[in-house]
Amino acid sequence: MRVRNSLRTGACMGILTAIVFSGVGIASADTARPGQICTRPNARTTDNRGRPMQCLPNTVGNHSLVWQYR
Repeated sequence: MRVRNSLRTGACMGILTAIVFSGVGIASADTARPGQICTRPNARTTDNRGRPMQCLPNTVGNHSLVWQYR
């Protein structure tokens, strides 16, 4: 019985560790902000007030991708 419980505990800990390190299911407290760098062109999200934003090239400077209101 103890062996079974320790195996179950070990398996659960392994799965939990994999989830944490892969980032799956982890919510981020940080939301997109205008001018913040993004990496996926044309990606869409919302800010903390629910306003739509899109990942587009910056209109000034080096034209890197940044979050902009749409």
